[in-house]
Amino acid sequence: MKTLLNTFKPIYFTANYQSNPVKRKNLEKMEWLETSGDGSYASATVDGINSRVYHGLLNASKNAPVERNVILQRVDDVIDVNGKEKRLSNVCYGGLKEGAPKDELVKINDFTTLPVPTWEYDLGENKSLKKQLVMPEKIGNPEVVMGYTYNAPEGSEPITIKLRPFVNNRSIHGGNNGVKEWYYSRGPKGAVVNAKRWDNSVEPTYLAWSKPVQINDKGQYYNDFFYQREADRGLQSKEDGVYQPIEMEVTLKPGETFSFMAATSPINKEVSIEKEVDKKSDRLEGLYKQSGLPRSQTIDNLQRAADQFIVHRNSINGKTIMAGYHWFNDWGRDTMIALPGLTLTTKRFDDAKSILTTFSKYTHNGMLPNNFPEGANDRPGYNTLDASMYWFNALDMYTKEAGDKADMNFVKEQYTALKDVVKHHMYGRMSAEELEKSNPLMKGIVSEGQGKLPVGDGHSGIGMDKDGLITADDGQLTWMDSAKWDPWAKKSHPYTPRDGKAVEINALWYNGLRVMAELAEKFEEPENAKKFTELADIVKGSMQKFKSPRGGLYDLIDTPNNPEYRANRGQQIRPNQILAASLPHSAFDKETQKDIVKTVKDKLLTPYGLKSLAEGEDGYAPYYPNGNGDTRDAVYHQGTVWSWQIGPFCDAYLNAYGNTKETRKDVAGFITPLLDHMSGKVPAHADSGACVGGIAEIFDATGDQHSKGTVNQAWSVAEVLRTYAKVQDVAEFE
Repeated sequence: MKTLLNTFKPIYFTANYQSNPVKRKNLEKMEWLETSGDGSYASATVDGINSRVYHGLLNASKNAPVERNVILQRVDDVIDVNGKEKRLSNVCYGGLKEGAPKDELVKINDFTTLPVPTWEYDLGENKSLKKQLVMPEKIGNPEVVMGYTYNAPEGSEPITIKLRPFVNNRSIHGGNNGVKEWYYSRGPKGAVVNAKRWDNSVEPTYLAWSKPVQINDKGQYYNDFFYQREADRGLQSKEDGVYQPIEMEVTLKPGETFSFMAATSPINKEVSIEKEVDKKSDRLEGLYKQSGLPRSQTIDNLQRAADQFIVHRNSINGKTIMAGYHWFNDWGRDTMIALPGLTLTTKRFDDAKSILTTFSKYTHNGMLPNNFPEGANDRPGYNTLDASMYWFNALDMYTKEAGDKADMNFVKEQYTALKDVVKHHMYGRMSAEELEKSNPLMKGIVSEGQGKLPVGDGHSGIGMDKDGLITADDGQLTWMDSAKWDPWAKKSHPYTPRDGKAVEINALWYNGLRVMAELAEKFEEPENAKKFTELADIVKGSMQKFKSPRGGLYDLIDTPNNPEYRANRGQQIRPNQILAASLPHSAFDKETQKDIVKTVKDKLLTPYGLKSLAEGEDGYAPYYPNGNGDTRDAVYHQGTVWSWQIGPFCDAYLNAYGNTKETRKDVAGFITPLLDHMSGKVPAHADSGACVGGIAEIFDATGDQHSKGTVNQAWSVAEVLRTYAKVQDVAEFE
């Protein structure tokens, strides 16, 4: 096997947890992730416990990248050490919430995610066992391969390993698997396990192994699996009806490897962990080389994390971006924010084109879809005001980052599509005649005779006001979109309502108009270039109304009078203003940009991103709590720290204070805590269940700043990676 184990030395919590309960507790919570490129994934805790309904060793997408089912839920692996059986993987049942007895667990010496999740177990007497897990990069019919390699001095006694696979067939989101009956057939090097549903349909799971084993038939059902993380979130925390078809028993001599595989389609190839790990390693090495970024364990892992979000979508036969693992699908807003870091920083320009093409094909009345639903053939949702606005910036960054490699035919197609976005937003509330009548400066900019146009589904009141700024009647259209559904009124009540004119929407709108003017010049459309420029000038003047006497910018202006909402909500200090200083085209002078950065730095900056609301503001909530969905959603944007916003903050910092060696050093310092978080160096995050090799979605604002939400979020990873690339000359990471 040509790939050496890149040991993850900083992960000190993998020390002898049998003699240190605190470190063992971390192992039961810290998570890992492995993906296949089509939405399928494998994930669990380092200790082997499935602490979420989302955990499983083969979570397979039926219709990439959605409709994901837990297929191989776990594998109990038990080893005979000096005549005594001990577990390699811990387990948690409802009646045994602390996991298996401590004396049944083998000590983990080391764990790494490079190039794939790899455990090293200490067997004593200078003996060890290496376990690896890999999902081959494959679109459709996903697979997972596990391998066990016994390392011991020459002449050492063989060891015996028992593997007990547990199969399931339910949605990753939980619920009942709907299986009426399980049955299986087996041969010397493989088995087929069939799940017969109540409608009598049969879904097979295929198992195979690398050498003959002793088979102990089981055919047993297991109940009362306990999921602590779901209990914390007020969701399904117990599960019954998981099936263990067989037990395999294999003997390994020193230096020998045993491989085991599970798949959703027949296995017609050699089962070899070495070959699959080498393939994955070669692929990652190719991506590292393509990006041209400096090599280090930390940055390699950051790029590995970035790769996990770029997946295939069947419905368009192209690429898309998963917003976060484990429960998010692909979202328009998240995709446009994450795309530059995931694809342009890494020089995956063809993937960037494919992703932009995927979403542009789903444009509806000038609006990108907010999200693609779980059903791959269901209609996307159109309730996002900012996804289309970020689209301008994503295309602009593609053109600039790709340089001579940019496909200008593609850029022109995108530019044409974006002209339709501008048109619908311009006339979303007022006709050309009304705009010109209310603001004479619009004469020559608006198209004569143009009537009002719907934006998206046309019921959110989105459109340009007479001052050139974009406004909306719906308060749930920006990224701060958590809300409580009222079944009686059949409407949502936003917890952080942002109707009216939102600061970041108009910063993006202004930037987008400048981008369109540049593209119009490039494609020799002088009349359009003139109109885009003149409209941008109007918007620039109107943007000055956002300046706040408290420092920085108002979050909202011209908010509709609604007694249901806080009267001063637009004046609250929130991080959205940072976009007005971070984008390539800012409507504000340098002094105002510095004022924005200072306000955000003083009031909102934390080691792990920006607070969503400043301390002392009405409704400030620094902790993202355990509890049901409503409890969590209520404070989602009321103080909770969002890691992705470290990227715009760093952009604004460099824009305001100049891109010098000293400011780049400052920026490297701003992202270092998040890289330490990703590397497993933060004990509080290990305790709260962070993902080794991933960056969490959100963090508590104070205290230990525990990581919360999804354990690996696309825009979090993307913005740290994109920012790192800007300061790589002064940033050194192990």
